[in-house]
This record gives sequence, C-alpha cells and structure tokens, in this order.
Amino acid sequence: MELQINQLIEKYQHKAKSHSEGRGKYNPGHDYELVQAVLAAPEHRPKQLVAQLEKQMGVSKVPFHVARQLGRNQLDRPDKRLEWAELVTQAGQDLCQFALESTEPADYKALYEKVKQVVFVEKKTRQIEPKAILFVFCTELPDTVSYKSSLQETARLTNFDESKKLLHDIVDVIATERGFSSGSALGVSDVGGSPVNISSEVSDVGADNAGTQGLIHSLTCDIERTDGEPAQGTAATAADVRIADEKDDLRAAAEVARLQLEALQEELEQVREEAKQEAALTFFQEMNSAKHSNLLDQFLKAELLVKQLRQQGTDIPQEIELIPSLIRMFTRFVKMQGIRPKAVVGERKQITLNESDEYEYIGSEWEDPDEHKTVEVQSAGWLYADTLISKPKVQEVTS
Repeated sequence: MELQINQLIEKYQHKAKSHSEGRGKYNPGHDYELVQAVLAAPEHRPKQLVAQLEKQMGVSKVPFHVARQLGRNQLDRPDKRLEWAELVTQAGQDLCQFALESTEPADYKALYEKVKQVVFVEKKTRQIEPKAILFVFCTELPDTVSYKSSLQETARLTNFDESKKLLHDIVDVIATERGFSSGSALGVSDVGGSPVNISSEVSDVGADNAGTQGLIHSLTCDIERTDGEPAQGTAATAADVRIADEKDDLRAAAEVARLQLEALQEELEQVREEAKQEAALTFFQEMNSAKHSNLLDQFLKAELLVKQLRQQGTDIPQEIELIPSLIRMFTRFVKMQGIRPKAVVGERKQITLNESDEYEYIGSEWEDPDEHKTVEVQSAGWLYADTLISKPKVQEVTS
C-alpha cells in the first residue's frame, strides 16, 4: 500500500509543480501555514495568529491577510475555529489509524465510515479543510512511513482543488487495500486511470481566456472520442502504443493548461479583493487625516453630543433635526464598511511607556519605563478589519 500511495503522491507532485510555475504571487503554502497555526491554537485571536505565523514562517510580516483568509473559510470566530479544529483533527487521526497496520481489522470498517463522513462531502464551506486533514494525517504518521515527508511537501504545494482530490485518492487507495468500496465513484480524480473531462472543470476567467478554454475543450473531446481499445481480434501494434503515449501527453498538456487557468483565476480574484480593501483603507485614512480635520473623529463626537443632549432632555429644534439624522446615517454607513472605533472617547485608563506606542500620547515625559500614567481618551482612533487607520489620541490626567 505504501508503494501505491508513493506513486500517487508523485503524480500530484508533478501537477503541483506545474501549477506553481504559472501561478504568480498566489502561494498555496500560505494556506498550509495558516492551517498549521489555527490547529495549534484555534482559540487565538487574529493578531495572536499573525504573531504565531511570523514566528512559524520566520518572517517579519505575514505575506497574506490572515483575518481575510479566516473570514473566507468561515473561521472568523474562536468558537468556530475550536469546533472546526476538533472535527479536522479527529478526521486526520482516524485516517491515520485507517492507514496503519497496527489497527485491529474489526475496527477498519468503523474508521472508514467516520473518515467518509468528513472527507467525501461534496460541497465544503471551507476550502482549506482537505489541506487541514492532510496536515493532521501527515503529523500523526510515524516517521518510519516512507511517504510521510513527500506527502507533507505535496500537501503544501497543491491548491484547494488538488488537495481535495489527493485526499480522496489516498482514502480510495487505503479503502481498496482494506477491501472496502472506495469513493472513486465520485469521479474526483484521474489518478489510477479513470477518465476526467478536463473541459468541464475549467473555470471562466473572462473573455481573454475564451480561446484557451475552447482549445482545451476541443483537445479533451478529441482525446476522449479517439480513446478506445484496439479493434476486436486485433493485437496492439507499435503504432497503437505510440498513439496511446501521444494521448497521455495531450492529456497532461491539457491538465497543465487547466491548472494554469485556475491559478490565474485565483490570482485575479485575490488581486481584485486586495485592491478593493486597499482602496477602502486609503479612503478612510485620508478622511480621518488632519488635512480633512479628522472627519471620522468629528462625526463620532457629534453623535455622542447628540446622544448626551437627548439624555439631558434637550429638545432639538425641528429645523435642524436633519443634521442629527445625517450624523446617524453616516456613522451607520461607516460601521457597515467594517470601520470601527478602537477606543471609547472619555474613557480613563492607566498606561505604561510601552503601551503608549498604541496611542497618540499628549502629556509629560516618561521618567521610568515601568511608570504608569492615567490618561483620558480624547479621540477614539479607528480600525478597518484588523488594520489600523488612526491611533486613539489620549491626554495625561494630572489631577
């Protein structure tokens, strides 16, 4: 069985390397790193995960947006991450036991049923789930297993779609070895000889790719139309063998083209998303700059003032009622864009010299790094997702 899995991994390694050559900045290894960090500490907040990833990857800045990736995979809350980590870890451990010879034969059926319930789910809400199960599976395997290191590297390199296929095929190989009906009927891979209609898997990445997609579709259909056994009663000739080899080469070329198109689509989507996020961040940073009189701060102060007046029973003249309404609409719009205040205006707190870096501090000089100063928040500061737009402004309270 180890030999079969080794051969399986070799085929996916070739696909992953071909794919990586045409993918540009997109790097599936980032998803693998994120999986590793989340499974190690699912209760951590995004900032803590960023710090963990920086240490884990040996970089000063994580080269991808952690909070955004968590959101895309519906892992934006610690409770979701905890529940998911438990599910994925159990699936990976079950798969490992299913693969090893040390398990009692009577338990293989039960393990197989548990693995199937998680692995062979047609539509997953979390694209990184197959990568996560592969990661746990690799981690749980003993070092003596021959394919452990090559599987780790392949799981790191493969994209979401190929990770899913690789996981399915590994389960298929093990299930066949154990004498169970495997999940190959799902048609998720061409490994092992089962045909795949490549053209049906090519994603539409825009009009510029229409010609390439048409070529792949035509090529694939031609291969499938001519793909048959020698005529009945006719022995396979050297020409038959040569034609079969040429068909295999054409299939491989079409698969590489499909993978490159898929990579291009992923990269385009990522660039579009990052461009939108960057444009929004720049817009709100400019809005709250001194050049524009810190408009976000001013609107927040105006909203607080209106609330205070209402609480004090002050009647706002009907002639200017539109102004408080506009203020409320603006602050509601800002919140809908993911902008939120970092601190509460008027709040008093004690801070140290190190903590003062998080604020625009106004006050006396610090005499000792461990000294505590009481400050009052003058302006809230703003966050866009986990990105800082502006720091809160605090002033030392001397009395």
